[in-house]
Amino acid sequence: MLLGRSGSEIAGRSGPDKLAVCCMSLVDLIKATIVCGGVAFLFYSFPVLGQIMAIALLSLLWLSYARKTVIRLRGRKMA
Repeated sequence: MLLGRSGSEIAGRSGPDKLAVCCMSLVDLIKATIVCGGVAFLFYSFPVLGQIMAIALLSLLWLSYARKTVIRLRGRKMA
């Protein structure tokens, strides 16, 4: 399901309208393919650098979720 759209809103459509809401465009598919291919090439060509980048990205993601959780828990205790 797409964000911001209710299931009934999408289900109520028919024909080309429903397909337009649910499908990626060809340009988006090409961009995703190029980005994934470039990342795979970098990981294959420079494995140590790729591992460092992957660990750094996952660490930043984890820290951002931990920060949101701490802020949310502080807000509950103060309220």
